[in-house]
Amino acid sequence: VKPWESPYATFSNNPIWFSDVLGNTDDKKTTANPNTTESIHNEKVELNKPKASIVNIIYTRATETAKSTTGTFTVDNGKVEGNFLEPPKGTEKETYTKGSNKRISEGTYDVAPYSSANHPNTYELQDVPGRSNVLIHTGNEPKDTEGCLLCGSSTSTDYVSDSKPKLNELRNYINAVKGEDQAYERRGKTKIVITITKSYELKTKEF
Repeated sequence: VKPWESPYATFSNNPIWFSDVLGNTDDKKTTANPNTTESIHNEKVELNKPKASIVNIIYTRATETAKSTTGTFTVDNGKVEGNFLEPPKGTEKETYTKGSNKRISEGTYDVAPYSSANHPNTYELQDVPGRSNVLIHTGNEPKDTEGCLLCGSSTSTDYVSDSKPKLNELRNYINAVKGEDQAYERRGKTKIVITITKSYELKTKEF
């Protein structure tokens, strides 16, 4: 430190952000960002930006039959509401076996956009234990799903209605959130998360 300078001169008067061990320069550099004076300012601006949004889908299983499981879902505290139909409960082995036509285990999963010839512009649950290609897509009856969640507006026995309009509503909401994150230059990417749970006691229908 030079005699006429403050003790904080070793850190360009900011000991939290800057590092200048010898105290012979006030270049605003850090060990993490050593390239330019501007780099530290850019980093500070980036850290000050809010994080991108998280879209939360809460799905509560409510009714099960020998052919299907149905329940209600809500997105971000009611921004979108609807129903899912999925396969019935299987054995523990079936629950965790790839290619199984039984429902997956309860839990919280990241969700990512997915598209294929059979299921364009849909969504895939990530890292499902023992399973793959577990999608949220359109369909109405148990025959339309092999371990996936069919989206709809209402349910009756082994049936979910208005699947395409409801999936479009869900997709439009997610895209709107993504657009807002981009418009406000929020940090990171918009995240989608689904939590699958059940009511205290699933209602079983027998026929």
